[in-house]
Amino acid sequence: SWAVARALRASRRRKVAFMPATFCYGYGDIDNYAAGYGLKYMKKYNFEALVSVLLREQLGLDPVWPRSLTGGFQLLFERIAGALPDVRTGVSDLAIDRRPDGVTVTFTRDGESHSEEFDEVIVTVAQETALLEPFLELTDEERALFDQVVHDQYFTVAVDASGFTAEELYILLQDGTYGLPEDGDPVSFIRHFEETDTLVMYCYASTPTTEADILERMKASITRMGGSDIDVKATYEWAYFPHVSPDALRAGFYDDLHLLQSRNRTYWSGGLLNFEDVENTITYSKFLVDTYF
Repeated sequence: SWAVARALRASRRRKVAFMPATFCYGYGDIDNYAAGYGLKYMKKYNFEALVSVLLREQLGLDPVWPRSLTGGFQLLFERIAGALPDVRTGVSDLAIDRRPDGVTVTFTRDGESHSEEFDEVIVTVAQETALLEPFLELTDEERALFDQVVHDQYFTVAVDASGFTAEELYILLQDGTYGLPEDGDPVSFIRHFEETDTLVMYCYASTPTTEADILERMKASITRMGGSDIDVKATYEWAYFPHVSPDALRAGFYDDLHLLQSRNRTYWSGGLLNFEDVENTITYSKFLVDTYF
């Protein structure tokens, strides 16, 4: 890396300090991705929030932020959608046909086929070739870029379990040593609502794994921590934190990605364009609108 080539190295102690903020929030081992992503995430307001949470916990005070939204982000976006004039959900057989004179979007909804014409299209699906090609024919230029995008398998598991007294836990203590759990093991859990025994557990893997393996590891971890009466309510897998390698970043990936904007009557937005968290994604979306519309 640039730093290592110039005899600059981070101490292990400093790396450990950032483990909960990166590893336990879906971004993996900071040794495995470009430093620029870490700096995007740990900007001033995030760093101040992290310090505030840690200090208030030490003092026995409730944190001001972060907080869990009642009803979660699903309800938030349902409320946002409810204020907009035309939001289509529950569609299948989606296809987007881009032409020099316009864009045709076809889809099926409530058993009926629809076809609508637009001047341009904004694509917010994670920009990975395998996720886009089922509904969008990519150009060679787009495919060459999106083939470089990767993500870890990231799982959230809602589970009822008794025997826990903590409201949340970063699972970074392994046999008395502060470090990263094994690939696929849970990294943290949180009980979002005090009136329920339901925990949300977070697990991910940098190598391909299955939902069954994730659940087996999760149940074993709960048992080791003294939990019992385990009842899995739901499991979700996310294509979370799309990013590229340090070499791709160094070679100008983001310069090339930005040059795609407006080509083929298409605009791109989402976590890849800035960084995979709510604030950075909103910031880039506003930039996109202000710049091109």
